Amino acid sequence: MLFQVYAPLLAWGTAGFLLVRILPSRWPGYLASFLFWVGTPLAVLSFIRRAEFSSSLWQAAVVAWVALLSGFVLASFWYRRSQLPTQTTQTLRLSAGIGNTGFIGFPLILALIDVKYFGWALVYDLFGTLLGGYGLGPVLSEYWQGQPIGWKSLLRSLASNPILLAFVFALLTLQVPLPTSVASPLKFVGEAAISGSLLLLGMRLGQVKTWGSLIEVLPALFIKMLIVPLAIWATLRAFGFVGPILSALVLQSAMPPAFATLILAETYNQDRLAAVTSIAGGVGFLALTLPLWNYLLHL
Repeated sequence: MLFQVYAPLLAWGTAGFLLVRILPSRWPGYLASFLFWVGTPLAVLSFIRRAEFSSSLWQAAVVAWVALLSGFVLASFWYRRSQLPTQTTQTLRLSAGIGNTGFIGFPLILALIDVKYFGWALVYDLFGTLLGGYGLGPVLSEYWQGQPIGWKSLLRSLASNPILLAFVFALLTLQVPLPTSVASPLKFVGEAAISGSLLLLGMRLGQVKTWGSLIEVLPALFIKMLIVPLAIWATLRAFGFVGPILSALVLQSAMPPAFATLILAETYNQDRLAAVTSIAGGVGFLALTLPLWNYLLHL
């Protein structure tokens, strides 16, 4: 079963890693913009129509924020006595909380779990990564810099986010049947967007010129990808979660650090090298942790 995850991740990631070396440097940016404004919103529309929804989906948002805040707090305790620069510890604290639940999490869920449980992963991403990476992340970064927090601009940016808008639109039109001439292309675009996200992942990694010290980021990766997910797994099992729903929530909590941490590092003058190293190192670390989650989630 893990071959279903490793094969596309390696194939598309390697393709992106190689392509970025021969394509103009602006192309990854074009692909990222297309996925953000068109590809991913259409993928959300496609997968939502095949997913199952229930009144308990709000629990995915709760788990997302528990995982995010737990990672941030644990990393804050770990790095508070370190000799690292303040900008570095700020980046690593964010890296320990904000996960790549879209570019990597969605393909992983769709490969290992039935698409009808995609709603749990999507709610986790929207209310965890989106609100965490582009909500809590900027708030904390502005607080660290002593800047006034722009709540209005933050709310405006969230309200205009195409992925969130696509999610709301999909829910409102869920009972409206689509003709085959629309449903089939929508399904194709949705699946292509998932492949495109893995291609972009490889491109971004291929653009890395210099890495920071992996030793510095290892504690953040252990917190983000092992300690917090293990706690989530044990807690959810204690509360009676089983099967695909348990798998979806635990796997999303176990994703490597998100690209949002690099955006925050560049925007707020944090440690860009630490962000790049945590992202790239997290992708490699995922190859080692997936067998563990596959075993635990099938106990």
